[in-house]
Amino acid sequence: MDRKHRAVREASLLLGLPPTAQLLLLVLVKEGRELPISHLLKKTKRSERALRQHLGHLVRMGLLRKRMGRTEKRRKVCFYSLDLIQFLKGVGRILEEKRERLERILKECSGV
Repeated sequence: MDRKHRAVREASLLLGLPPTAQLLLLVLVKEGRELPISHLLKKTKRSERALRQHLGHLVRMGLLRKRMGRTEKRRKVCFYSLDLIQFLKGVGRILEEKRERLERILKECSGV
């Protein structure tokens, strides 16, 4: 397992991402380029509905990039990609937000 793969795996576990989301991230980091959902379906062997749900969540979290494009037959298609540095910065931001939320909870519970 190379460093990029290991970094994505570790960060995914830190965030507690579901297995399908982790798999999507690992496929994208392994491929190293943007992929349409049709390729992700083939690589993951998951349902289109499940992939769309997880991809949408990862995009909203700021962990993946989504680009709209067209196929050779002029059909709309979504392309997804993972930039490792942006991904890790996004993970750091999410973890920082969780840490701040935990500190607020601790203050409320301790009466400070």
